[in-house]
Amino acid sequence: MTAWPILAVPLRALPTKRLSLKIGSRAPDGFSSGARPRRRVTDERDTMTDTVHIKNAFERNVQVLTLRPADGQKTYVTTARVRDGLTCEIEDGPWKLTADLTKKSGGSAVGPTPGTFGRAALGSCPAMSYVLWAAALGVPLTEVEVEVQADADARGMYGIADVPAGYTEVRYRVCITASAPAEAVMRVLDTAEAHSPYVDVLRREQCLRREVRIVELD
Repeated sequence: MTAWPILAVPLRALPTKRLSLKIGSRAPDGFSSGARPRRRVTDERDTMTDTVHIKNAFERNVQVLTLRPADGQKTYVTTARVRDGLTCEIEDGPWKLTADLTKKSGGSAVGPTPGTFGRAALGSCPAMSYVLWAAALGVPLTEVEVEVQADADARGMYGIADVPAGYTEVRYRVCITASAPAEAVMRVLDTAEAHSPYVDVLRREQCLRREVRIVELD
């Protein structure tokens, strides 16, 4: 029997996914089969309260990390285990998620695909960064939406042709609703993207290493 401490699953082409973050709304905890209704902003005080909270947290973290830089240096660990067929259980701290492939691809479709999680990271990370930096810079935003589009050729996943198994091009479209001038909004976007972890991960060449542990049965 072979134990794989690190699981890598190729990505396959999927329809475009849209991720949106509305200021003053609350996201559901984790992932569920049924999405909770999204509460739209109906009171300007809700937005102000969230903005103050975000700005205070931002300034507090800047102060802490400036005084103690080592506090910001961490190793994040996420574990993926295949349980049934292609169904994969994912653990990251207190979070437990499920990934799977579609039935057409041999999976059971009991959870989003790895590609969905990847696109979700690219969409939600800059979206949150926009809101974070908007609060820090004092630029009011009403609504932030990021749509991620990823082009792929499924032949690469099955080794049919000499094409990449991953994406050939990734695009993200940003839609901002704000009362602030366009110049101020663009300053927020440019600053936020310069410090967005997942935008950086995809833009900058990464060091990817594989470590393997083989467990042999008697």
